[in-house]
Amino acid sequence: MRVMKGTCFRAFLCAVALCVWSSAVSAATVNYSTSGKFSLQGGSGSSLSMGISADDTITNGGISIQYFAAASPVGGVATPTNIGLGQFTVTGTTTGTFADNFTLTLTQTVPLPGGSQDFGTASVSGTIVVNGSEAFVQFTSPLTLTFAGSPTTIYAITSADGTPPIAGRVALNAPSVDTGSGLGTSTIQGRVIAVPLPPAVWAGMSLMGLMGIKGFRRQRLIKSAD
Repeated sequence: MRVMKGTCFRAFLCAVALCVWSSAVSAATVNYSTSGKFSLQGGSGSSLSMGISADDTITNGGISIQYFAAASPVGGVATPTNIGLGQFTVTGTTTGTFADNFTLTLTQTVPLPGGSQDFGTASVSGTIVVNGSEAFVQFTSPLTLTFAGSPTTIYAITSADGTPPIAGRVALNAPSVDTGSGLGTSTIQGRVIAVPLPPAVWAGMSLMGLMGIKGFRRQRLIKSAD
């Protein structure tokens, strides 16, 4: 009877763990915003393009690269969903060669406690001419940010331009090129999901599930030996 009770309890733990893992991605509302800064070539700070203020701008030769921040709409967005993490817009009339660093910062206000975190520093490199570009922004690890809370939210950079695709790469379009976002504009693609429990609780539930599975197998081995 004691063996049966132990086996049933371990099976119960397995079932609980499986139920929790099956609900790993849940619906939640998030409010977020981004900001970005160039560094080595000395970003010039805010500037205006078509009446919209850019977070930061770098210029070389006759070409400028501007970063425009992104923000969730009023009321937030429901997870899981794809999101934009800002845009680079290239303007100019001649040629510019770039070698710089770029830092992308994400701020979450909902759900609490929120806060601000930086993705891995990105490198900006390549040459841009009016009708063509071999320039790109390459983000490096981490390509994800986690805001612990209830629920815990996870943001990721999903851009992967290049042939073959390279994770974290955003190709910079030339001033005359429009791929759907406007002339010379490239979007940092992203995604946000929410999980219902903080990481520490996930770890505990995982351990419970493993203990249950291990115990269940051990009881079967004992039974087979008998």
